[in-house]
Parts: sequence; C-alpha cells; structure tokens
Amino acid sequence: MNNLKMAADAGHCEGMYLYDMALINEKQLTEGSYYIKKLWTEQGLEAVRQCLQNCSRVVLEMSIREYRGYELLLSQIEAGDESVVGQFNGVCDGYFIYKEISCFIDYIHFV
Repeated sequence: MNNLKMAADAGHCEGMYLYDMALINEKQLTEGSYYIKKLWTEQGLEAVRQCLQNCSRVVLEMSIREYRGYELLLSQIEAGDESVVGQFNGVCDGYFIYKEISCFIDYIHFV
C-alpha cells in the first residue's frame, strides 16, 4: 500500500487509480474518493477511462470483485439533479465519482 500511495501522491495515473480502489476496498471511502476525484481533475476523464481499462485485472485480483465497498460509497455520494449523464463539464464531484464507480460495477459484471 505504501508504494501505491507514493505513486498516487507523485501523480501517476495508474498509481492514483489503484490506490483509490485499494482504499475503497478497505472502506476508506473519504480518502478513496479524494484520489479518484484528483485523477479526474488533474488528468481528465479519458485518463480515468484508460486506468479502468489498464488496471481492471489488477483490481479484480485485489478482491474488489466483492463490491460492497462500492455500494457503500455510492450510498454516501450526493449527486445533484442538475447532473446530466454524459455531460462532464461542470458536473459536481459527487456525480462524477458515482458514475465512475457505477461503470466499474457494470464492468466487473461482464468479466
């Protein structure tokens, strides 16, 4: 975990993504959502999507396939009614995180 944290803090996309998923798996939802939000704001939506693709197998091996942590995270996120699916410019952070976690849950259903 320490190496992942160092990579995440250094701004490496995959490091931020994997550290985020590990934190969420350990029910550290506040810090986990911080890193996915940081990845999105600093690197952009395409970087998050690329990390999902590049890291999906590693994440599954981290036992995140049991996604109770994701469901708990989703229940704690407030996404405003003004958020529109597919319109990410100016979308609230909560909605973005909610959407990303939902996409990941959908993804692992098909793996």
